[in-house]
Amino acid sequence: MVRPRLGLALVLAALAGAPAAQAAVGDLTQLTGTLGCTVQTDGSGLGCASGTSLIQPEAIAVSADGKNAYVATALSDAVTIFDRDPSTGTITQKANPDGCVSDDDTSGGTCIAGKALFFAIDVAVSPDGKSVYVNSSEGLAVLNRDADTGGLTVPAVATAGCFTDDGSNGDCTAALGVSGGGAVAVSPDNKNVYVVGADSLASFTRDLDTGALTYTGCFKGLGGPIGCPAAKAMYDPRSVTIPSDGKGVYVTAASGDSIAIFNRDAGGVLTQPQAGTAGCVSEDGTDGNGIVGACKDVNYVSSSFSMAFTSDGRDAYVSDRAQYAIGEFSRDPDTNELTQKPAPNACLTAASIQPPDCGVAKAITYPTGVAVSADGKSVYMSAQEHGLALFDRDTSTGYLTQKAGTAGCITKDGTGGTCAQARAINKPWDVAINPDDKAVYVVGQTSNSVSVFGRETVDGPPNPGGGDPGTGTPGTGDPGTGPPSTPRPPAPARPHVTTVTLHYNSINGSLSVEATATGPGTVTMNADGSITVSGGHRAQAAKKVKLKIASAKKVVKKAGKVTLTLKPKGKAKSYLRKHGKLKGTLHITFKPKAGGKASVKTKKVTFKYKRRP
Repeated sequence: MVRPRLGLALVLAALAGAPAAQAAVGDLTQLTGTLGCTVQTDGSGLGCASGTSLIQPEAIAVSADGKNAYVATALSDAVTIFDRDPSTGTITQKANPDGCVSDDDTSGGTCIAGKALFFAIDVAVSPDGKSVYVNSSEGLAVLNRDADTGGLTVPAVATAGCFTDDGSNGDCTAALGVSGGGAVAVSPDNKNVYVVGADSLASFTRDLDTGALTYTGCFKGLGGPIGCPAAKAMYDPRSVTIPSDGKGVYVTAASGDSIAIFNRDAGGVLTQPQAGTAGCVSEDGTDGNGIVGACKDVNYVSSSFSMAFTSDGRDAYVSDRAQYAIGEFSRDPDTNELTQKPAPNACLTAASIQPPDCGVAKAITYPTGVAVSADGKSVYMSAQEHGLALFDRDTSTGYLTQKAGTAGCITKDGTGGTCAQARAINKPWDVAINPDDKAVYVVGQTSNSVSVFGRETVDGPPNPGGGDPGTGTPGTGDPGTGPPSTPRPPAPARPHVTTVTLHYNSINGSLSVEATATGPGTVTMNADGSITVSGGHRAQAAKKVKLKIASAKKVVKKAGKVTLTLKPKGKAKSYLRKHGKLKGTLHITFKPKAGGKASVKTKKVTFKYKRRP
């Protein structure tokens, strides 16, 4: 399938609050029509292009030459392949079967057959452009990349194409610590590949000519595979990131509320400092193994999910899912040590949570991916419950400031006019920036999509095509015949986020949880710890309320009703990790909008600890 290039006559759709006559560096504008998004199977309903093997995309990576983008898709068990037009920033999925590689070809012939791609979670492209590596719950898939076309092929030697903990009955090479699904990264010098598995970090040396890997060892956190030496702050690792100087390897650990720090030598060998608090940072100074004072005590790494470094490696930004924040850190390139930036620039967080040492940001509930532009002027963060948050970065101090007005965030519905609106950006899970800084890509986990945004690289007239700025001609080809997309009207303002109390009976005291109200109504905390939901719904609606616990994280109701998102914190979180189950009683008072009698609902709930596959 070939899509038309942007032409001079193509009218770019206006987002709600899109850049005005004068745009600023870092502003984003979604491309129009099918150029702006690709959706699984049928994108016509959103005006997007149609793609294949895009069910639940988890990660996106762009090749260093800017020619291709690759997407890891969990429920398609695949990696999808896109060609990129450097002049416009648009991406087009390759025609079948070259548009994807799937696990043992679960696509039924639509994709190239690969191995170790079951529930693909992360993808990385080697800087030299010769290889693509995909981490999955099964293990690590190794794919050869054609530098001219960007196409992917499976290595000729069968076992060279994948690594799993047990070798998968001879189909793959055995490598302890790669299974369980987490993340993968290639060192800037192309010499090593590092893989996060289930409570583990595996290391490989890489052949510079062929891209073939040789397993060299592993580290483990709490509950990691027997046979790997123990490391600090590796409880439930989620990402692995390497700064541009290649001197350190950093692993975020969600359940450990921490980041493990490894020193990397010229040969790619990793060592973790063990003296004092060196080698890790965490929310309370513990190391994930129960040892107090083993890590440097910092803030805003709770449920740390991902991190990104500036191109000079001197600043780092971390997505903190528990505190709805982006943590801001400085990095010492000599020691790899991370230091929290001083107040009030330690983080940006939601207004409802804002601590005194942080600023306020919007559209950052449950942050996921984070990316820094090569020019160091912008930071972008995807957030599961909202969309994409846009930050300006001071290149001298590294401090972040969210862009003003609707330029500061992009969501699927505009969030009541407070953000710009975009298509196919439901539950955004990862964000990537093209190496030339002219385009930004976001994968939507529940919209099964990839969305494309043009990025402003200079102040002045907007250049939403993602191509060369200042020319006034984003492209030269056929503009196509499809009408430009029309923005939907702004959604009504949503209720605020508040902290409520869930009474529980597993241990003494009260369980602190976070509650998000979405829909017609507001949520407030009562003195006795119960929740009151009021405004916007009929009195009789209270009699139809049904609450359902999903993976100990969400209370879900049918559309049109108020939705509460609950998350254990503090003592209760620790108890849940240790015992696996936490029972409690949720009390909610429903008040009618006008008149009528209030009603109280009491619901027995059970939180179950379930690690992400």
